[in-house]
Amino acid sequence: MLIYPRFNDKWKIVFEKTNDDITLVIPSGSEIYWFGADENPTRTGSDAQTTWAEVRFTYTSGGWSSSAGVRLLLLGFKEKNAGGWSVDTARWNTIMDMGV
Repeated sequence: MLIYPRFNDKWKIVFEKTNDDITLVIPSGSEIYWFGADENPTRTGSDAQTTWAEVRFTYTSGGWSSSAGVRLLLLGFKEKNAGGWSVDTARWNTIMDMGV
């Protein structure tokens, strides 16, 4: 599986055994494209302020209730000093200083 998160980094996940459980923390943005067995990407979206993502990959062999394939759990995180409130406050202060 190839991953294309923030900065156009490319990450490749390889399962050596079907019961492997892989967890990564990668730089992220508001969307990640996942490429699996074919050329059609799957897109996941997150909050616009997401800067890092913890991604857990597992493989399921399928069964009567699900199909075989890679499953992932994505948790998005924002850097503590990159607060949206401070950015918005700075913008409004600039606008008010201009007399607009």
